[in-house]
Parts: sequence; C-alpha cells; structure tokens
Amino acid sequence: MTEPISGTFDDVTRKALSHARAGDHRARPAEINGHRAILTPHMDTDGNLDADDLAAQVYALAHGMFSDDGHYTGGYFTADGIGHYSPAPADLDEPTSQ
Repeated sequence: MTEPISGTFDDVTRKALSHARAGDHRARPAEINGHRAILTPHMDTDGNLDADDLAAQVYALAHGMFSDDGHYTGGYFTADGIGHYSPAPADLDEPTSQ
C-alpha cells in the first residue's frame, strides 16, 4: 500500500497530480479534514492522464462527497443527484521541472 496523501485541498491536489504526471498511476489513499478516500488516476482513450478527473476526485474528497456512478470524467461528476465540475488548476496543468 502506498503512503497516504494528506494535507489541505491544494496540497492533496498538487501531490496527486504530481505523482500521476510522473507516471505513477497507482490508486492512492488520501485524507483531507478527516475525509478519507482512494484517489485513482484515469487515462483517456489516447492514454493521457485525465488531470481534471483526478482534481474532481480530490474536490469530492475535500467536501465529503462521492460520485453517484463512480465517474469523474473531465472534472465532472454527480453527487446526490447534483452536478459538480472541478478541473485541475491551471497552474498545475503542466509538469514542472525540479
């Protein structure tokens, strides 16, 4: 089991996207404000990371929600019948060199 990602919404978003962009597409446990979930990076049909999908998973976690149907495609998901959209932050769209 991989080490859980924890911290603020921004911390967890940044860490989850950083791991996935570095090629680590494993599901990871995460925690924000006592809410726990497994974050799972998804790839689009061309094999590219769906960063918006992962960001929406973190948003749902931070707010104690989950997708009604398990989908977070393109940053969109429905929780309790209400639609939500949470794309990856613009400043995290491209990997940074360290």
